[in-house]
Amino acid sequence: MSGAGALRERVTFQRKMTVGQTAPSDQTDPFGNSIDGFGNSTGEFGDLFSVRADIRETPGKERIAAGQLESTRLATIRVWAEARTRSVTPADRLVARGAVWNIRSGPVQIDRAGRMLEFTCETGVAT
Repeated sequence: MSGAGALRERVTFQRKMTVGQTAPSDQTDPFGNSIDGFGNSTGEFGDLFSVRADIRETPGKERIAAGQLESTRLATIRVWAEARTRSVTPADRLVARGAVWNIRSGPVQIDRAGRMLEFTCETGVAT
């Protein structure tokens, strides 16, 4: 990719936000969200920021689970490198093309100048 012309789509990064903590001694995840009895974060996802992106989907895959057909889609999503996009982790997610995408890896610097970051994402699976 060579320049902003390829960043044709808008993506919104989301992070679990703190809710429900009742006391400072409650067990929390790295973002301050309460953790339930099963070790799951209880926060709700909220919008962090939106940016322009280049989304490159790869052919999805289908599998049978619990008697139902499940379909997933994979994509690499490229964005300009900046403080906000560098702070994104696989614990976050993003919304693009009308779907919620789980971040599987990234951000990864993809050019020598450090101007672009890439995330590997998947949709069609539990968040």
